[in-house]
Amino acid sequence: MATLALFAGCGGETGPRLYPVTGTVTLDGEPIPTATILLQDPSRQDKTYIALVKDGVVSGEATAGQKSLLVTAIRQAVGKTIPGADGTGEEPATEQYLPERYNLKTTLTTEITSPGPNVLDLKLESR
Repeated sequence: MATLALFAGCGGETGPRLYPVTGTVTLDGEPIPTATILLQDPSRQDKTYIALVKDGVVSGEATAGQKSLLVTAIRQAVGKTIPGADGTGEEPATEQYLPERYNLKTTLTTEITSPGPNVLDLKLESR
């Protein structure tokens, strides 16, 4: 049993090599409070990686190569409600508030490289 444990810790890296992705995201010049950035291989041959945004600061990792960036940000929809999860009452609805050109119809791209640095500086506009 001890031999098995020894071999379990001796392997090399498993999976593809990942590189840090950092940066900033603003919306109309202000840091975006929270968002998610999907880093997708345009050919869909590689898996999709996720970078999180908190207070405008990007933190994530991805494999090297060209990536399409899909940015989503959710907030409470003013004046809208949905049925409560427990079947009683209403609860606030949420909405994706970034324009489609940053997510569903994205044109944003970046190149992730092994030497880095891989810095995203996304200046989004709501119009």
